[in-house]
Amino acid sequence: MKPNPTPDQEPFGVILAQTYRRVVLLLTNRFRPYGITPEQWSLLNQLCVKEGVPQKKLAERTDRDQPTVTRILDVLERKGWTVRKPNSEDRRSFLVYATEEGRKLAAELEPLERQTLQELLECVQESQCEALKQALKRIGERAAALKETSEPTEAAYNNGSDQ
Repeated sequence: MKPNPTPDQEPFGVILAQTYRRVVLLLTNRFRPYGITPEQWSLLNQLCVKEGVPQKKLAERTDRDQPTVTRILDVLERKGWTVRKPNSEDRRSFLVYATEEGRKLAAELEPLERQTLQELLECVQESQCEALKQALKRIGERAAALKETSEPTEAAYNNGSDQ
């Protein structure tokens, strides 16, 4: 049996996942009085930056699958923060917009998110933060590239059972 790793020996993936979960939990707690989750906030915020986008594009911009985006948009729409309108260029899709109420909420939450991130980064030098951002971008791009080259084939799903 392997002994538990010391904090300096923890795998990178474990540290990354724990940090992500802690940041999301912090934002969840700070957003709770507004009735919105960080997951919902990320879509609403994107719509306030550029609205009138197809759901598919919104999924791409937020790095989520389409069913997840649909589920989140259902909630945001029920709360009156977004609205979907038919796409005149493609009848199969809808364009998503933030409502006036959604834009007001985003305007309230944006400074709260910025303040929270500033508080989190107080323990890191600016040069370290910039280096970390660049490293995480490169790792994310590499993960996306590796995903594209390692998509499972039909045979992998069948486990060779079609022989």
